[in-house]
Amino acid sequence: MEPDKLPKPTEEVTPVPQDVLPAPTATSPEKKSLFKSFKIPKVNLKLVLILLVVLALAATAGYLYLQNQSLKNQLATVATPTPLSSPEPSAEAADPTADWEVFQSNKIQNLSFPAFSLNYPSNWQKSVEEKSYLKFSLLKNNYAIQIIQDAMGGTACLFNDSPSFEGTSDDLRSAKYTQFETNSGLILRRYKTDYLQDNLVVFNFCQKETNSPYFVAPGQIASIQYLAPQNYNEDSLKEMDEIIKTLKTVE
Repeated sequence: MEPDKLPKPTEEVTPVPQDVLPAPTATSPEKKSLFKSFKIPKVNLKLVLILLVVLALAATAGYLYLQNQSLKNQLATVATPTPLSSPEPSAEAADPTADWEVFQSNKIQNLSFPAFSLNYPSNWQKSVEEKSYLKFSLLKNNYAIQIIQDAMGGTACLFNDSPSFEGTSDDLRSAKYTQFETNSGLILRRYKTDYLQDNLVVFNFCQKETNSPYFVAPGQIASIQYLAPQNYNEDSLKEMDEIIKTLKTVE
């Protein structure tokens, strides 16, 4: 028999016992995660909430404090405004009569009146008549100021606020008057009379006595009188009053 024709032996399969477990297959070693190796500490949520509340309160308090300070600064700025610088007053503003003309009288002998001085604007015309008396006049546009020192009797001027008086007096209780004080402290009342002089309205003056409620005429320095047109205006009279305010005694 030829060798290649020999019958092939049958392969025998060895049975695996049921109680023998298969050998474990080779596996790669287990890899540990980096995040698993890092342990996060447990957080106290209650403590975190308390800290957040404290921070919120502190921030609110700081904001309110800053707002309060800002409001105080604004109120202080409104309450105390920066004063505006004002220009220095000029000599003319301090004394409007500084550039006026000056008249000074002589003492008239045998009269009790003193010498006096008076300031007046240069656009008023001056007239002086001096003998045993003195008549000083200022004239402008039919307005006149007359200051007279002469031998004359005195009289009390009884206005609506005057106390009762016994003696020589002029009843001026119904008269309207303008009162003002001179720069030297004389208190004068100017009133309109009921008569005319050279077709001009006449205004007379009374002076308040020192330490007395009464007004008298003539005054301490002289008898004063205004003449004005019948259609006079108050502004012209006020200008004349400003001139009389400069009247003062000269020693």
